[in-house]
This record gives sequence, C-alpha cells and structure tokens, in this order.
Amino acid sequence: MANPANSEIRGVEIVTNGRNNAVYVAVHDGDDGHAPLDAVGPLRTRKTMATERNIRTNFAFYPPEGNGGAWHATLDSLERALREAFPDPTIGHRRSGVHETTALDFEIELAPDVWLDGTAALTEPDYAYITLTDATADEAGTFAVWLRDSFAPAPNLVRFASSLAMANGEDTPSPLPTEGDHKSIGDLLRRHIEQFDH
Repeated sequence: MANPANSEIRGVEIVTNGRNNAVYVAVHDGDDGHAPLDAVGPLRTRKTMATERNIRTNFAFYPPEGNGGAWHATLDSLERALREAFPDPTIGHRRSGVHETTALDFEIELAPDVWLDGTAALTEPDYAYITLTDATADEAGTFAVWLRDSFAPAPNLVRFASSLAMANGEDTPSPLPTEGDHKSIGDLLRRHIEQFDH
C-alpha cells in the first residue's frame, strides 16, 4: 500500500461466497461503492496436502557448506527443470536488493489445487538457495525429493533449514537424507519443525 501507484486505494476487501468457493478481491478507490466483483479475476483456491497437523513455515534448501556451486545450476536451468516437472508453473525473475543478485520467483502445482511458492538464487560459486514460502512439511517434502532426485546432480548435495527453527536459534542447515520417498522426507521435516513449535 505504500507504493505511490496505490495512492488512490483506500482499502482491500476479500469476498467469498463460502468456504469452498473461489475468493474474489474488491478494491476501494475512495469513491462510493465497490469495484464490481466480476471485474476482478478469481484468485487460485488452494488446498493443503493432508496430514494430521499442518504447521506452516518457510523451508530453505542449500548446497553443501562451502560449495555453493555444487548443483552446477543456473536460474535458467532451474526454470527449465520446473517447467518440465510441474504443470503450467508461474515463473518470474527480479533483482534482489538484499544480495544484489537476480532471483527467480516461482509458483508450482504439487498436486491438484496444491500450490507452492518459492524463490531461488543460484550464484556460483558461493551463494545458492531455494526457499519455499509458508509450506507444510508434506509440501516441502515433496519438493525436496524432486530437488534431490531430479535437479541436484547427486543425492548428497542438499541441506535444509526452516524459518521456525531459525527463529528458535537453530540456524545450521541439516543434510537431507539421500534416500526416502516424499512421505518419509515429509515426516522428517514435520519432526524437525515440531521440535520448535512451542
């Protein structure tokens, strides 16, 4: 809202006709009334991968310590891999003001109506990461197995961390197991974050 382009916006209203319906957004521009709901496109309805308890946090994946170029990847090769692996992803590039490097933002569909947002920077030789935003352990586990088995050139080249753990003082990434399907890796990530969910 602080963007000067939004100076005429006086509020945002999210409207839905029920828990299972698509969400619509109406923007208040200071005039009487609202923008017509049918003039604004529906946002994607998101489901969550089913688990007993869905804690959401940010997950980050890194190459081995001291070897940021171990994946031998570029943003272009990551974009190609995401487009090949997931149906109709949304992908964009932007300049990151934090590390003065180009970042890739993506949204992928892990399962029908289960969407996952992420950001990546792959600057060789010493800086690389892929983060997932507001993901459950199962969602992150599915992505981690794809990253380990289909993108990294060897299964022992992926480490992981979570913002929930970092907020509790645990900021050292852990090695992702070299074996295990998405369920077992999801279980591992769930145990990881449950240690810090107080």
